[in-house]
Amino acid sequence: LMSMVVNRMKSPQAIFEDAISDAIHGDHPRHLQMNVGVLNNLDPELSLAIFRDRFVDCGDFTFVFVGSFQVDVLKEYVAKYLASLPSTDRIEAGRFNGDYPKEGHTEVIVAQGLEDKAQVRVQFMGDAEWSTENNYAVVVAREVLNLRLREILREEKGGTYGVGVSGGISREPIERFATGFGFTCEPSRARNLIAAALEEIKRLKIEGPSRVNLNKVKETHTKGYQKGLKENGYWLSQLSSTLKEERELTSILNKEDLFESVTPEAIRAAFESYFADENRLIAILYPEGFEEELK
Repeated sequence: LMSMVVNRMKSPQAIFEDAISDAIHGDHPRHLQMNVGVLNNLDPELSLAIFRDRFVDCGDFTFVFVGSFQVDVLKEYVAKYLASLPSTDRIEAGRFNGDYPKEGHTEVIVAQGLEDKAQVRVQFMGDAEWSTENNYAVVVAREVLNLRLREILREEKGGTYGVGVSGGISREPIERFATGFGFTCEPSRARNLIAAALEEIKRLKIEGPSRVNLNKVKETHTKGYQKGLKENGYWLSQLSSTLKEERELTSILNKEDLFESVTPEAIRAAFESYFADENRLIAILYPEGFEEELK
């Protein structure tokens, strides 16, 4: 483990990730980065005790099975193997440990590595109200933005080979949103491409998505849903998330109604709410020796 940690600290990507975490969460215990100092302070006996404590009680586990099987046979296996798992009947609930990300605008600049490229990451964070509809609006917004940034940054400006957009609303331990985008590019172009992306987000907050792009996203989701209904992996994922979110299982069969309910105005409002600029991180990983941002 020590050798793995030492090697990790030589990675520009790991140094970049640690710098972002430090900037957002500081020295909060929930976000300590694994380094030699942290590893040396770990108590192996305590770690083992925590591990055993977590798995001494399976009483509140939920097991989901999908696939081609005979129900009676499965019940026999459940009675034999699952019913014998240990249980203490304790009741637990998650709790929030106060690790709010830093508010306002945060910037992280790291110069590591020899490869002549810059890695860019921009994130937006804030409070949100979780619901199936709100979370789906974020999903659609991020995919619309992915289409637009690919058109602008890659095809129009020729600035990057690809763009990734992320986004979602967490429900536990508290309801918050996190969205953002990232790409790699020539170091000298990083700032201009970030500005272009932020300008497009600003436009989408005002004008919303085009019908063409919104329909592209809906069509992709519909095809993926119809294909997924025939696959065990899709059912496993949907059943697990539906049970965790305490939704009706029949909602899995009504996805297309959700897809069709989304309007351009709903997505415009999603951009306004979930790509809000109040709490924003801009992080750039430059190669060593790139001095323009470091002067």
